[in-house]
Amino acid sequence: MAEPVSPESSPDVGSMSPERQGWWVVGLVCLELLTSVGDLVFGPWAAMHWEELFNARAGVQFACGHTDAADALQYRTFCGGCTAEGFLAVPFFRAFGSTVLVWKTMLLLFHGTVVASGAWMLHRLVSARAAMAFVLLMAAAPGWYRELVHTGWGNHAESTAFPLLAAALLLSATGRGLATRTLLLMVGGVVTGFGLWFGQTSAWALPMLLVGAVGVGRWVAPAFLAGGA
Repeated sequence: MAEPVSPESSPDVGSMSPERQGWWVVGLVCLELLTSVGDLVFGPWAAMHWEELFNARAGVQFACGHTDAADALQYRTFCGGCTAEGFLAVPFFRAFGSTVLVWKTMLLLFHGTVVASGAWMLHRLVSARAAMAFVLLMAAAPGWYRELVHTGWGNHAESTAFPLLAAALLLSATGRGLATRTLLLMVGGVVTGFGLWFGQTSAWALPMLLVGAVGVGRWVAPAFLAGGA
């Protein structure tokens, strides 16, 4: 008769080396993205919303070389994200064809940025368990959020990727040398500025990011503003 496995012999994330913990987090992030692809294949979110049809059609136009009227193809005012997603779709459409599934899969770049940036920051600031819990919560998100993730409006869920990526860059800058800190702050500013052009809905994070830039170093914080400009 086999002996029961003692709690001491079961895997414990807390007792793992930091490198192994990191790989567990990376594995969960990849698994979450696979479940998101599964949403498209097996779930009800593969259908196009009528608003994102404008952006997808713009992507088809751009893939055909018609890039001279990008602003005119925006279906609403101040929608940099509409144009950005259209151009982002170009290499995907040219490589795999201009299909609904290709368009929807391309949008996972934004969702992947949100999940990866959030998990990385929680792993560094809190623990590997916190990062894993975050990823699992994203995977178990309700249907309305999963629908947002797979809808290319050019704003909404996609715009969350830029503040989180910028915050991860600022966090990565802490404790670095002067040149590296300055460079990371500037890149974080570029990401933030592009996010504001992409969609005004990313402005909610601007105060937090400004405080974070000063926290990295008051004398190098202007690099963040220079990048954002």
